[in-house]
Amino acid sequence: MKSRVLIVKTAGKSMFPLIMPNSRLIIIPNKPLKTGDIAVYRSRRKLIAHRVICAKKNFILTGGDRNPLPEQIKKEFILGKVDKIIYKDGRTIDLNLYHLKILNFLRVIVSCGKYFFYKYIFTNNRKRKKYSHRKI
Repeated sequence: MKSRVLIVKTAGKSMFPLIMPNSRLIIIPNKPLKTGDIAVYRSRRKLIAHRVICAKKNFILTGGDRNPLPEQIKKEFILGKVDKIIYKDGRTIDLNLYHLKILNFLRVIVSCGKYFFYKYIFTNNRKRKKYSHRKI
């Protein structure tokens, strides 16, 4: 039984320097996603490839390596997992290699740090403004 793969050409820079513009992504549909994997999902009329920060039962939390805030994506919009990247000069990166899995995990830690930092700042600013009229 053969499994289908999708090949998609990239355009954006949200995952730069790992995924560069005009690269091709080899995507395996219906593969379970784990933290650190790169998921491809449909958003409006575009396909987006972002790193999985957290995978839950009904949704995943994703973010580009260059984006400060993550996005919550429902599982029904996910097309698959990026297996390989083919750059326009012909070089190929297999994302299943052990050292790349470690690198992906480290990038997830950085993404989580950014997420909680921004969440903390925005949450505290809202609370401060909301309750600033109270007397002590």
